[in-house]
Amino acid sequence: MIINIEGIDAVGKESTSNALYDELTKLGLKVKRISFPGYGTFYGNAIKATLNGACGDSSELDPELLGPLYSLDRIHYFRNYINAIANTFDVLICDRSFYSNFIYQASKLPSDELPDWI
Repeated sequence: MIINIEGIDAVGKESTSNALYDELTKLGLKVKRISFPGYGTFYGNAIKATLNGACGDSSELDPELLGPLYSLDRIHYFRNYINAIANTFDVLICDRSFYSNFIYQASKLPSDELPDWI
């Protein structure tokens, strides 16, 4: 089972996922918590550097620059680790998922440029 917890920074995703982790492990389930971006990975470090100003003011960056980095970060993580996780744990709790890509990057686009499905 995969549980995604979405939300903007500092709304309690980590606290919620920690509490959920504690409750599920009390039930005897093997639980893994992960958080995105995966700082410490190649793509996670690129995201961190970009957000910390390595490419200029991150609030002014084109969303088409950061969006692919976030996607690559998740692809890298899941391609390399999802099989091991699926075979080892009953539940995977994710702080953020690919939906965050849409939320964060689409929020930077003018409303008339948003696809209808958003």
